Amino acid sequence: MITLPDLGNAIATRRKAMETRWPSAKDLLRLGETRVGCTPARAKHLLQRVEAAMRDTMKAVRSYSHHRPPFGEIGGRMLVEWEKGIAQSLRQE
Repeated sequence: MITLPDLGNAIATRRKAMETRWPSAKDLLRLGETRVGCTPARAKHLLQRVEAAMRDTMKAVRSYSHHRPPFGEIGGRMLVEWEKGIAQSLRQE
């Protein structure tokens, strides 16, 4: 049997898990260097490739959303979040 406090904790845990927290580009570069063993230049290159792939995918999502209007709302929300992720995680400014 689930008690009210348990349910409240489960809801709070679920909400927290659904929040998007993008790592910083600095953290991703450090991860590439320390855990993967990349040189700084290679880690930076990999982040650039990830951004290029995301941009290509974003174009496809825009096209799909245009041709399938029911998907437009969710597609638009996805694009907003992906833009945030690119700005926060893939740009080393």
